[in-house]
Amino acid sequence: MGVLVAFIALFALPDHLLPPHGARLLAASQLVPSVLAALDGNAGRVLLLVVLLLATALLGRVYCSVLCPLGILQDVVWRLRRRWAPVRLPNARAASRTRWISLGLGVAAFASGVGWAIGLIDPYSIFGRIASGLAHPATMPWPLLAIAAASLLLVGLLAWHRGRLYCNTLCPVGALLGLLSRRALFRIRIDPAHCVACSQCARVCRAQCIDIGKGTVDASRCTLCFDCLEVCPKAGIEWSPVADRPLDPSLSRPDADDLPSPARRRLLGGLLACSALGFGSAAARADRERPSRRTNTRARPHQRHEPRPLPPHPPPVAPGARSLARFRERCTACQLCVGRCPTGVLRPGFRNDGPGSFLQPGLDFDSGHCAYGCNQCGSICPTGALEPLEPEVKKRTAIGVARFERHNCILLGDEEECGKCADRCPTGAVQLTGRHRGRDVPEIDPETCIGCGACEHVCPAEPHKAIYVERFVVHGQAEPPRG
Repeated sequence: MGVLVAFIALFALPDHLLPPHGARLLAASQLVPSVLAALDGNAGRVLLLVVLLLATALLGRVYCSVLCPLGILQDVVWRLRRRWAPVRLPNARAASRTRWISLGLGVAAFASGVGWAIGLIDPYSIFGRIASGLAHPATMPWPLLAIAAASLLLVGLLAWHRGRLYCNTLCPVGALLGLLSRRALFRIRIDPAHCVACSQCARVCRAQCIDIGKGTVDASRCTLCFDCLEVCPKAGIEWSPVADRPLDPSLSRPDADDLPSPARRRLLGGLLACSALGFGSAAARADRERPSRRTNTRARPHQRHEPRPLPPHPPPVAPGARSLARFRERCTACQLCVGRCPTGVLRPGFRNDGPGSFLQPGLDFDSGHCAYGCNQCGSICPTGALEPLEPEVKKRTAIGVARFERHNCILLGDEEECGKCADRCPTGAVQLTGRHRGRDVPEIDPETCIGCGACEHVCPAEPHKAIYVERFVVHGQAEPPRG
């Protein structure tokens, strides 16, 4: 339960309330993000993957039991159901075909090189969208909220009626770890010398993997909750090293599934829902208090020129992505960076940027700007889609360049004073050194502009901004500020 609360805090709490190293370690502990980061040459993630896979081969599905937030969420739902009314699940055959299909879809998603497709089946990313939707509903577009709600409904209903059915049928991570845990060294086994076939263990098994008739436990599905050990009245079931042979020829086939699993965790249910709703209401209040930068459709009557619509300019991706193509390959749209962004500039997809960016966040300069020297998103990203940058490197990373549309600038109106874009530019790339009709107007130095969006964010021109950021498909390096 503590792990689940920690993950909720990771997505819901502001950065200053979390220990930075603990937050990074928690995000890095997830299997699919670690695979993506390891593919990019991250030695730490390679080591973590080796540890996770060795732990599974030795102990069974410990990852599913104690590290996967979506799995722990299902356990919370299951325990709430058992408190609501007694429930007994019969043993069920493994849905082998469905599990193979799920694993095949996961492999195909990785082979496609499309990050959001990986995120659709990654349990951590699914949990991230659910947690972000609950914690920050005011900042999420309705399609993402709908996807998060549908995911929560599906996982919740399956857990309510069948325990860990999602983990053992639809989850590709569960299918992969199930293959490794099938012959794990430590397994839960039924001891025929003490078992009285009372079926108490099978009735509480949330994975439906105990077959009393055959005296076997399917280790590929067992998620190590240890409920069976607690209810056995005769100590007829135990967790111990198991050789690859049947315990008793009368109880199992020579090839049978006597199986293992370790785990623990007692889940205190209602606390999850209360804390998530509390975080969500606090975030919604904070977003309502933030001044909006959105413009209306009314043209300013004092302007001498007809306002011009801006050319299409899709949102840039955050510093640390290196390029748009790399970001799209690595980002699984878990929305962790959205919640961690101190200025609120990061927003989930559904902007006019094509299907390749589905659900993935971009920089929305109506909502904020990319703070100079800040790299919260890169330091917390678990997949390596956004790399951590040193402050001085971040300050010179160019993700785009500002463009000026003088027909929309209010400095060219009658008796108007502004210059906000120049005042807010952190690199001095925007200066009021241009001249038009006897007025000082913004002039942009593209060599020192980093595309942070501070100028676009504060521009008061309406209905169309007078200055905007044109993104770079491949990020560059700006010159140091002049003077």
